[in-house]
Amino acid sequence: MIDPELKAFLAGFTASFGVELVAFLRSYQRGRKYVAVRYRDWLFWLPRVVLAVVAGVVAWLFYVPGMSAAASLYIGAATPLILTQFATPPLKPAD
Repeated sequence: MIDPELKAFLAGFTASFGVELVAFLRSYQRGRKYVAVRYRDWLFWLPRVVLAVVAGVVAWLFYVPGMSAAASLYIGAATPLILTQFATPPLKPAD
């Protein structure tokens, strides 16, 4: 039996990396000439794998006993968006 906390990490990692994999496969199915150049560069894949690890860590940090693996999947898939929101400066209030 797999440790529930490890399962949360793996679910978060898999969901985050899976989102990029689906995007790659969609472009590949249209034809090789439509595959974005970034997918051929290891300088794209290295940070993407690191981001998936971060997503797994975030899913692990949010884990509480009894939480479903689906919740960890959602957290992992949403982690890039969450981090983007943290890195975006807040909007100035309208005058």
